[in-house]
Amino acid sequence: MWRRAYQWPYLRRDARFLKIFLDDFMCDAIKYTEYTFRKTITAMDVIYICFEVPRV
Repeated sequence: MWRRAYQWPYLRRDARFLKIFLDDFMCDAIKYTEYTFRKTITAMDVIYICFEVPRV
């Protein structure tokens, strides 16, 4: 029982990290799609974003 209580801070931290990562990822995908004058995000947009140089 004590293991679950011990894991909660790490789960919250991971959830926060995942939310920030996905927000940034979607923001980049939307910017790239707007730059190419399209209204839908394609699979290639996602691939381009994955290979993009990470921001610091």
